[in-house]
Amino acid sequence: MYSKRNYGFWMTFAWSKLPFIYGLLYSAFVALVIYFVKNQAGIDISLPWQPLSVLGISVAFYLGFKNNSSYDRLWEARIIWGGITNSSRSFGSAVNSFVNGEQSDVIKKELIYRHIAWLTALRYQLRTSRPWEHSHERLDSLYDTAFTEKYFQKLEEELPHYLPISELERYKNKANMATQIMNMQAVRLQQLRDLNYFEDFRHMEFLPC
Repeated sequence: MYSKRNYGFWMTFAWSKLPFIYGLLYSAFVALVIYFVKNQAGIDISLPWQPLSVLGISVAFYLGFKNNSSYDRLWEARIIWGGITNSSRSFGSAVNSFVNGEQSDVIKKELIYRHIAWLTALRYQLRTSRPWEHSHERLDSLYDTAFTEKYFQKLEEELPHYLPISELERYKNKANMATQIMNMQAVRLQQLRDLNYFEDFRHMEFLPC
């Protein structure tokens, strides 16, 4: 039966399937060579265990530190994204409750849609390649296609659903689009405060969001 655990397993296997297959073939080749050499030629191939044990312990320590470091980075990212999720819910509730005045429904939609546009831009921006990554393997779709730049190319197709074209023109040549959208949101909130759509205390409630 399909489950998230199974999906995570197969996604991880998709990332490491080639090294796994290479290692399996190499191990099978070495085992067959030893088997035929020992049984057909009568030559006993053996290695002393002392250097192998020292080497194995060193590799175990190295892999342990690498795994712990990778897991710490993964968990840190999970905490940050969880905080963004909670702040987004709080922001939506604050907009729905605090904004009052003429055309308040239109303004609420504008603010929430801009926040969704920021989340979308941030999501795509986090998926771009870094210099230390295997960019050629990502682009060749060795890994899951959801993590390639093909999705980043679709960002310009998604943002018009949330932002007007006139506003999108301001972000076209910006390196950090998510930051620019957030800055525009802050400017817009200040404009609404100046127009008395909410008071100072309510304005402060928007800041952590």
